[in-house]
Amino acid sequence: MRNAVLKLIVALISVPACMLLTGITQNGIFMLGSLVGFILSILWILDLKRQLQAQPEGGTGQRVTLAVLAIPQALLGLTALAIGMAIIGWILYNLLVERQPQFVFHLVALPVPFALVVFGTKCLKGAFGRD
Repeated sequence: MRNAVLKLIVALISVPACMLLTGITQNGIFMLGSLVGFILSILWILDLKRQLQAQPEGGTGQRVTLAVLAIPQALLGLTALAIGMAIIGWILYNLLVERQPQFVFHLVALPVPFALVVFGTKCLKGAFGRD
């Protein structure tokens, strides 16, 4: 578990460090490092949360830590769910009420908002429960 905590700390430190380097050097390549650090921090938060859940019941400290680690997962799920519902609403509005000039319907892209809704629901369900 110590390895997971160390990876998470490095990822969380890399995000503002890369943003600072982007501002100082005016080189956009550091923004890529910030994006990678952000994505890895979410994945390693989930990894640390699963490792903590695998431990035997540890009391109030463990429950508080698990609740704090569940917040980013819940925010990710809520964001995915909101974006998926907004896209579905946009499609339905354009098909049933009034077609906007910006709207182009592609059958291939139709599963994307439904996948976002399913992903968001699973993230929200798994955020505060035992996986």
